[in-house]
Amino acid sequence: MVFEVVVASGKGGVGKSTIASSLAVIMGKELSNLVVIDADVDAPNLHLMLNVREWVDELVIRSARVAKVNADKCVGCGLCENACTNRAIKLVSGKCVINKYLCEGCGACVLVCPKKAIELYEVISGIVKVGLTEFGFPLITASLPPGRANTGKIVTEERNLARERFKGFTIVTDAAAGIGCQVIASLVGADLALLVAEPTPTSFNDLKRIHRLTKHFGIPSVLAINKYDLDQYMTDKILKFAEEEGIEILALIPYDSNIPLSMARPTPFIIQYPESKATGGLIKLCTEILKILRNWDSWRREHRVKPIPYIPKVIKP
Repeated sequence: MVFEVVVASGKGGVGKSTIASSLAVIMGKELSNLVVIDADVDAPNLHLMLNVREWVDELVIRSARVAKVNADKCVGCGLCENACTNRAIKLVSGKCVINKYLCEGCGACVLVCPKKAIELYEVISGIVKVGLTEFGFPLITASLPPGRANTGKIVTEERNLARERFKGFTIVTDAAAGIGCQVIASLVGADLALLVAEPTPTSFNDLKRIHRLTKHFGIPSVLAINKYDLDQYMTDKILKFAEEEGIEILALIPYDSNIPLSMARPTPFIIQYPESKATGGLIKLCTEILKILRNWDSWRREHRVKPIPYIPKVIKP
């Protein structure tokens, strides 16, 4: 059975990647067909945490375009500068100069140029790579050239590659923080969202946002509260919210000072500190995810989510 779980959090720095890497290691021991995706293409780090031993494949994505000017044809009329909403074009010494890092390839400058001096050309949007980790399962990750956007497109390419190359595999996806395009690309079509929060007002607020997003796509959610013992008042508020929204709480993970220390080594936390107090919470969390996987049909019937249409809030000026 194909099963896809996405580890997501509205806020960065709550321990999402630590939890995702631990989940991958434990599930990799229990399952023979596991593939992991690092969907934070702006700042990928799972290849470090899971210690990729060998890169076995690479896919170059060319889906972006950038404008380029022919200086010999340019007459310096300035129409392209006025048409560019990204302010990527400036007139310098009577000739237009295009900043390739600001250009998004919309083509407005091409349309307005009377001398046809500007053309669009394809550039590399990103590179998707497949590597083998020291734990035996493959990792799909990606990187972007400096200044390039299209992160959602690259995440979609990662997921498509995982589904095509590793058919029938269980997929664990480490999403980016927030609710932006690459997070949406990570969630669409997933079976389960593992939401990670910490007991702070910012994380609580962002938890509500990411849960609203999962409800919009009809994805059932479960919750893990990391560093729960730092602020019992905020933890209680998150627990109350989860109860009201029908979110199953899988684990409360205590704060552990060994976790920052583990970041200096390319090995998941639960391997470095197997007796640490946070390791117990992480193992419990991963065990609960495996229980859900093994009883997926009945669990899904009990936790079926009806998709909720997104209604934007209009803020009057």
